Amino acid sequence: MVFSAKFVPAPKSVFSLLEHTVTPTQRILMGGIVAASYQAVQNFLGAEAPDFLMTPRAKKLIPEYKNMAVECALARACDQKVIPFSYDFGEVPQNKGLFLQLHSRDGQVVITVNQTRTKHSISRDAKFRMALFDEYDSRLILFDDEELYKGATYLELNHGYQSQIPKFAVLGKPCKNGRLQGVSLPTGLSVSSGGERRDIKTTAKQMAAFSPEEFRRFKQDSSKG
Repeated sequence: MVFSAKFVPAPKSVFSLLEHTVTPTQRILMGGIVAASYQAVQNFLGAEAPDFLMTPRAKKLIPEYKNMAVECALARACDQKVIPFSYDFGEVPQNKGLFLQLHSRDGQVVITVNQTRTKHSISRDAKFRMALFDEYDSRLILFDDEELYKGATYLELNHGYQSQIPKFAVLGKPCKNGRLQGVSLPTGLSVSSGGERRDIKTTAKQMAAFSPEEFRRFKQDSSKG
């Protein structure tokens, strides 16, 4: 079977880490989850949203709804063992706000989910991001194909949000030059097998097809921790 995921240039060490952590099929599925989550928000705003969310001032809330929809769908995918991660909520020290963290099952990788302007951009320059960066940055040790990595590594799953459909989704490692090195997560399914394409598309939609009540519960959990 041939996968046609488009890769963003990445050093061998980062690429090897991503290959070890997330299979090509899982990367395609995660990209599909991002795309399906955007569509879920559009469906919500089109059919179920209260009137106040349709006012001009409320437009500034839509990006946050998209990010929370992506987080909620990824958490569901973790719960149902669709992707090889568990999750919890980290805390922003400045304001006690919470954010989703995905943890690989072997404890070697932690991933945050962020909205960024381009697929090469890292998340916003906030103190808690820098703390994660400093904590995990020096632990990626990949000298050759036989030695994988030691310690834990901080990665970001970033997506572009100022549109009805995601302009990009990418999983990678932030660098101190402010760039992200990693691989694109296809938001349009492009696998050679029609059967697998349907299966992945169906699964992605199921992960993002949460009810308004489930979404509200997730919002409450992500507020309380």
